[in-house]
Amino acid sequence: MLTIIHSMTLLGLNALPIEVEVDAAKGLPQETVVGLPGTIVKESKNRIRSALKHSQLEYPLFHYTFNLSPADLKKEGSYLDLAMAVGILASTGQISQPTAYIFVGELALDGRVQPVKGILAICQYIANHNPTKTLILPQKNAAEASVIDNCQILPIAHLRDISAIMKNTYTPPPLPALTTTKPPATERLCNVNGQESAKRALQIALSGGHNILMVGPPGAGKSLLASTLPSLLPSLSKTQAIECHTISSIAAQSITQTDIPKWPPFRSPHHTISYAGMVGGGTPPKPGEISLAHNGILFLDELPEFKKQVLELLRQPMENHSVTISRAHYSMVFPAHFLLVAAMNPCPCGYANDPLMGCSCTPIQIKTYSDRISGPILDRIDMVINVERLDKKDLFSSDMDEIQAEALENELRNQIKETRDTQFRTNGMLNATLSSKKVKVLTHLNAESKALLENALDKGLLTGRSFFKTLKVANTIALMENAPVSSAHIAEALHYSKVRFNCSN
Repeated sequence: MLTIIHSMTLLGLNALPIEVEVDAAKGLPQETVVGLPGTIVKESKNRIRSALKHSQLEYPLFHYTFNLSPADLKKEGSYLDLAMAVGILASTGQISQPTAYIFVGELALDGRVQPVKGILAICQYIANHNPTKTLILPQKNAAEASVIDNCQILPIAHLRDISAIMKNTYTPPPLPALTTTKPPATERLCNVNGQESAKRALQIALSGGHNILMVGPPGAGKSLLASTLPSLLPSLSKTQAIECHTISSIAAQSITQTDIPKWPPFRSPHHTISYAGMVGGGTPPKPGEISLAHNGILFLDELPEFKKQVLELLRQPMENHSVTISRAHYSMVFPAHFLLVAAMNPCPCGYANDPLMGCSCTPIQIKTYSDRISGPILDRIDMVINVERLDKKDLFSSDMDEIQAEALENELRNQIKETRDTQFRTNGMLNATLSSKKVKVLTHLNAESKALLENALDKGLLTGRSFFKTLKVANTIALMENAPVSSAHIAEALHYSKVRFNCSN
């Protein structure tokens, strides 16, 4: 008897509907799986046989043929276990044909239905394309799945629950509550001693979504400043939270997650990270650090110490906010819309131009060090700032009390949120992502502002790309002050652009 069971699997971050065709025919008892099954899918027949027996269900001796359609795409993971087992039950007459359901789940040898990764992507697909069908899924995935509207779910804990569902005698357990993450516990920006110009630049970067590079000697506070940023960003919208949760679910070592992120992610990979670790990859391909930082911050400390190949792969994501991973028979796109915050020393020893410590590097060493960051990468960084050595009066200054610090932190967070909200209301996006045409339309330059930009262009301090990035930064500064773009805003934006060339020459 031939039966068709509906199921889902994942290809990257995208859900893929699968028809599991099961034919139970007389012949030598065995199981044949066709339709480009991966290793885990091929092994499922052993799990299914044991799960049926331990669930007090029959496993008649037939020649079972499983066809996974579409047959030209490779199927990876354990998503199809439950559907294949249900196919055996339906094809042998133990249950009626379950046409109103979609089955997703992994089977344990004793019949328990185990959770799978990326259930949110599957639920989102069903809500958008097939909302009339009910998704039968592992009970441990139910909390995540309940976040998606317009997707009917029916959680089960054991394979034997299928028979009860088909007989309309099954009582589903109550859905567990999905908690939201707490605000990130980080150092407050207002508690960082000194570095007022750096704090100002970081506020601009957060307000407009501008990539920023901090250059300074060891111990100046670059990493500390970066660590304060996550708590200053506005909380994620529901759509953004679902995107981040889906990415982390697929990339995580742990399958089940009991909370959904409310705050933007902050990723800080070590400089020894591999190409695949940064961009994503593997079999099947999983998201890398740049996708895990989607809707949040990617912090790269000791920027020149990263492998050149790893740094160069950032070009496309910084422009297009996505990364494409190609394989022989398919390609997949991972989202990668992040704010890049990077830090570096001005030279290998870290003390070039330091007023107190002498630099031990030769000019060739300094040039070789700075040349590790290519011009195209620097051109995609909107702002570069110098983080100077702390003055002794800053180190000995007294810290403000917790109440005052929290009040200042909330004020700064609200200012950043208000500036970002204004950009979304006006343009539908942050200034950093505006097109060149759009930023020219928005920016009205007076004669003095135009003269400043022309002078920078004549001296070769700006390229075509960095010219428009300077205008975007100037627009953000003006918006923070609730004023039209002036020569002072252009001058400050040019300062953040000029430092770039002082570092690389």
